[in-house]
Amino acid sequence: MNFGIPFKRPWGIPFGVPFIGSGTGGGIPFPSSGNVGYYTPFDITKLGFSSANNVNLVVDQSTASNNLTQGTASANMVFNEHDTVTQFTSANQPTLVDTGGGELAMEFTNVSALNNYPSSTDFCIKVAVNIGLNPSANQRLIGQSNAYRGIFIRQQKQTIRIQSDNDALFDFNTVLIPSTDYEIEVKKDNNSLSVYVDGTLSETKDCTGETFTYDQIGISSVSQSLAGGLYFLRQWNSADSSGTPDFELLPTVDSCNVLAGQQVSRWNSTTHRAFKNRLLSDGSNDNYDGLPTQAGDFSYVFKCEFDIIAQTEYLLSDTGDSAWLLLADGLLYLRDTTGSNDIALTGHTIEAGDHVYIISREGDDLKYYVDSNLIGTFDVTGRTFTFSRVGATADSIKTLNAEWGVWNRAFTQDDVDYFSYLRDDDTNAILQPPLTPAP
Repeated sequence: MNFGIPFKRPWGIPFGVPFIGSGTGGGIPFPSSGNVGYYTPFDITKLGFSSANNVNLVVDQSTASNNLTQGTASANMVFNEHDTVTQFTSANQPTLVDTGGGELAMEFTNVSALNNYPSSTDFCIKVAVNIGLNPSANQRLIGQSNAYRGIFIRQQKQTIRIQSDNDALFDFNTVLIPSTDYEIEVKKDNNSLSVYVDGTLSETKDCTGETFTYDQIGISSVSQSLAGGLYFLRQWNSADSSGTPDFELLPTVDSCNVLAGQQVSRWNSTTHRAFKNRLLSDGSNDNYDGLPTQAGDFSYVFKCEFDIIAQTEYLLSDTGDSAWLLLADGLLYLRDTTGSNDIALTGHTIEAGDHVYIISREGDDLKYYVDSNLIGTFDVTGRTFTFSRVGATADSIKTLNAEWGVWNRAFTQDDVDYFSYLRDDDTNAILQPPLTPAP
């Protein structure tokens, strides 16, 4: 059987724009002068784990060796890999198998499950499976990790059932599954829910007011997971499946990091990009100590995506009163060691998406940059700032965090630009010619 698995293609490179070098710099030098702490939490090799994906150590990549360690045992950020599904438990892993002639499949048992499936409001999901006719129990393809909801092949019937977040049931009774190997396609398009089998439309239903949130392949809470082989899974984050999938799982030795016959704890999508991994902070008390405080000029870099932008969240803090924080008005603020007279970093209201935020002090002037653009210069005469902690013991950032750094000097514009240059998704190399985001 061959479902037309495509060749892998390069991603993230605009047409006509080459990139230079490899690694984080791409031929343009990293601003190492004065760097006393640099942290790339997208790199799993630079992290330590207390359990599962809970991170208790972030390794400093500068020569200063100022590693960051968790403030308390329960105050961990969580490593979130880009487009990678991971085991529910080590006891319930699926297995990479050779189905014959070198064609591989991911074999699930009725309790196998993989987490971190990426959800989408509207979608087209295609799966090629082999679970036989008339299964003895409902077989869930994908669904919610904390509930009995999802897309099922129904018990002892050749039909599909889809259960919404509100527990509404959509039974596609006209579906006829023709053989042991088949392709199922489910489309959610605004208020319509459609099911196709082997490319033929079986039925369309009205799903007005319903949502379908998925985060798991199989099901971990009951013995009704997909009991059979999964040849591929593709998702488009809209009902339009004419282009390249937004998320695609193909069972290969490389994508699973195991040989055929071995269990799989981590399965990378073809859209996986290691440089898009993030540390997820929960907005409560996640924090790491060990950031070196600065007495004179300084520069701090923080690349992240805020999950909520209208509440108090600390990017950096101290055992005293200093802080770099977000407040409910959507502005970043600087709080000095007196704990009062916060400086509002006006000129930019925090918005969705990845952004690079930089503060750089030279003498009595503090410059504030967003994505390499100078937003404002602020008078900090007589003020002192000490930041020894990423996050805080309360009201910590609720973000996806990509990069941090601290320097004991003021930045030049070239230094600022380094962190915002457009980069290749596969290598993180700076594209050539070097371009920064528009103001």
